[in-house]
Amino acid sequence: MPGTPRDETAASATPTAPPSVLLVHGAFADGSTWREVAELLEGEGHPVTVAELELRGLSGDAARVRALLDRQDGATVLVGHSYGGAVIGQAAAGHPKAAALVHVAAFAPAGGETVGGLDASFGDGESTLAITDARPLPADPDVPDEYNVELTIKKDAFRRRFAADLTEARAAAMNEAQRPTAAAVFGEPAAAPAWETLPSWYVVADADLMIPVAGQRRMAERMGATVVEVTGASHAVTVSRPAEVTRVITAAVRAVTG
Repeated sequence: MPGTPRDETAASATPTAPPSVLLVHGAFADGSTWREVAELLEGEGHPVTVAELELRGLSGDAARVRALLDRQDGATVLVGHSYGGAVIGQAAAGHPKAAALVHVAAFAPAGGETVGGLDASFGDGESTLAITDARPLPADPDVPDEYNVELTIKKDAFRRRFAADLTEARAAAMNEAQRPTAAAVFGEPAAAPAWETLPSWYVVADADLMIPVAGQRRMAERMGATVVEVTGASHAVTVSRPAEVTRVITAAVRAVTG
């Protein structure tokens, strides 16, 4: 078939330990979006690492995750939410410790595609860039002007688009804690992704208003992924439905374990 968080500190493991799990967050967010999932996985005995991305560009974020993958004790299941799906596809490519991928309401660009291009192609509503506020970054001659800005989701759009099934208090906290994301994240082309060669799973959030469900299904199908749909889940499915997400991850771990 083709293809409690501890900041960037892998759990200690022996050579006979089960596969590790490496969790990667998406744009406008941080590793805390994996808190409940990480706690559930660790409660089941899985070594867990939670990455923290810089959100400056795909290749830089992928290099950061690949460095974390280097430090794992052995076979590792990489899990990416949203933009984090693009990141794990690059970080895991050709890596001997990468055993499987789990995309959770996530982008999965093929070689040459961009996250922004995929986002615009789904056509089921406003693109992500249309609901963001932009702030200029310091001039960089290597970055086109249109990408030399960082973005946050407009405050009045965040809950509706990103976190509609969370409590008002939790959605407000995530809104205030948004991580500014460089527009370059959306414009940098992907190289050949790991899902072309690794077994893959995909969690579809069928009430997602950030990545429309049709787009999620399309990406999952071309990946040849094992698909699990979570009914009524928003884009913040890792926070609102951690048990369902954890079940898919543990299924991938079991498959790797054989």
